[in-house]
Amino acid sequence: TLRPLPTCTTKTSCDECVQANLNFHCFWCPSIKKCLSGIDFHRAEYVNENCPKADSKSVCKPKPAFLKNKVKKKPTSKTKSLVTFTESANISSSSIATSELPPTSPSISPMAIEQHHLYYNATLLMDEEETKKLWVDMEDTTSGRLNSNSVSVSKKQAHMFKLPFPFSFFGNIKNQISLTGDGFISTMSSWMIHDKTHFIAPLKGLFDHKFSAMTTSVNYKATSRSLTVQWDTTKYYNVKTHVPFIFQATLHSNGDIDFVYKNLGNMKNSDKEFIGLSEGYSEEMRLGFLLKSNSNPIKYHESHNVNLTDMKVHLTNWTAVQIKALPTCSNQNNCGDCLSMPEISGFKCGWCSSANLCRDNNEDPGEDWIVRNCYSNMVHQEDQCPKEKVKPLTNQDFEDLKPDSHKYYKSVMIKSEDSWERYFKDFSKLNSTLVTDLWKTSNNFLTADPYTLSFVFPFYGHPIKNIMILSGGFISLASSFSNRTLLEHEYIAPLMADLDASYSKQAKIQIYEQEKEVTINWSKMKLISKSELASFSFQLTLMSNGTIILCYQDIPDGSITKILSSDLDFLHPVKIGLSDSFAYDAKKAFTNKTSTALYKYHDLDLKSYAPHIQSRTAIRLDPLPTCNSFSSCSSCLRA
Repeated sequence: TLRPLPTCTTKTSCDECVQANLNFHCFWCPSIKKCLSGIDFHRAEYVNENCPKADSKSVCKPKPAFLKNKVKKKPTSKTKSLVTFTESANISSSSIATSELPPTSPSISPMAIEQHHLYYNATLLMDEEETKKLWVDMEDTTSGRLNSNSVSVSKKQAHMFKLPFPFSFFGNIKNQISLTGDGFISTMSSWMIHDKTHFIAPLKGLFDHKFSAMTTSVNYKATSRSLTVQWDTTKYYNVKTHVPFIFQATLHSNGDIDFVYKNLGNMKNSDKEFIGLSEGYSEEMRLGFLLKSNSNPIKYHESHNVNLTDMKVHLTNWTAVQIKALPTCSNQNNCGDCLSMPEISGFKCGWCSSANLCRDNNEDPGEDWIVRNCYSNMVHQEDQCPKEKVKPLTNQDFEDLKPDSHKYYKSVMIKSEDSWERYFKDFSKLNSTLVTDLWKTSNNFLTADPYTLSFVFPFYGHPIKNIMILSGGFISLASSFSNRTLLEHEYIAPLMADLDASYSKQAKIQIYEQEKEVTINWSKMKLISKSELASFSFQLTLMSNGTIILCYQDIPDGSITKILSSDLDFLHPVKIGLSDSFAYDAKKAFTNKTSTALYKYHDLDLKSYAPHIQSRTAIRLDPLPTCNSFSSCSSCLRA
């Protein structure tokens, strides 16, 4: 006898749906008045009726009517006042508009206006001193690298930029943005940019006013923790009545955003002007329909927005809007925190143990979630969380430089002189007929030389014969080469950085191969972005048993820590360690075609050894047994 268990589709009311204690992630879609999980029989309606825009429990309640905003005033004239908007009910909708600011007397100076949203809290600052603290000096090169780019006012053109940090935007991680000349940043990953959704807008639509001969310059300044974009309008001709617009948007690595307005020029009231944020999703392109000549084959829908346009009437020179990111599902790092999110913020999260990820139904799941089959493996109740194994501390946990067992390799730092000399190869004393000079990489910056090993090198248990040696202080073991695979996948890096040997004849990259091991030597390399530092000399040895030796001969004092803690990775990745990936068939967005994509399943970061890496030190990596190293069924199952 098979008896059906309750599912989302059996619930007929909103309250019954969102309060159901099931093994499904149920939510109510008001447009079709059905309870869905998003992966059931009603999937077609779920997509076509924009059901992902529903916000769990919040859609069961009608939007409450706002009471008149209360104005709080400081009793003393010496202290400047704070104008705060307070809601009359507990609101969890994704976008809440604030009422108009009540008139204030001349003696009262409003300092801040607040808005509260599901993903963000926004505050309008009207104090000039506080606003100037948020302004970023684009000419100051001590806190970041300045980059300028002049773009057209046309919204169809944009400057694509890879962020130096993962940026959380409505719970979705953004690694790439596009800078436009029309006062907004596009967060689309596609090359097809528009201004309807997916944007961060300090003042979007400004140039829909038909100012004659107006253009704008867009400058950006990036560090490892923030990105500031500045818009500055100019005219081709010297017109005395022209007042420039100068404003900034700063994205912080913690998800916060600052809009700072230094000069607002002659702003007009236009319906096309928008201040705020927007996030959405794309609808896959259906095959078999005819595209019109000027049509957009990709349909984007808005899932969330933060509309701050009402604040525009209060914006003047030296005002700012601070947007604080609130906790979301994707910010949670363990199962307990993930599944307690509904109690504190209104989100309904699911935890995937195989990927160690927390996601909400309205958030982009990402590659890890899909590759690790999290839709089938996620849990929604805390009692379903896997029990964490707590390893008792031992005396060795407090001792420095002891062997560190990772999942695939065991690493140990070598500092004794005798041990270091055992691994170091002095190329100046070797038989020159056994040494190969790599002239291409030695005489050119950012170049690579292919090399075939005389033995099979096991890397994460996989047999490797062909490698690529790069001037940037690392080798690639990828079977196919591109900028992304070389710098992000399948590498071994004694010191991956913007290193160059072409500045001097004494600087060179060489190979010395024996029967069961090969050594690559980077000698007298200079760091392009830190030219004041002395040269670097180090080696990488690969052994036929899978052992890897990172051997450091000449390292300027304290330079490794300085390099890793600086913003040098803005120009070139800075890494010490190794990584491996596998290929899988990924479905291309908007089509039914598949393409081969790489998934990084392991990344061994050795930056923790940075304070100990100095001249005449080494790191030894010994491979641990892996499943693919066993050649019989019995040995595999007994492992």
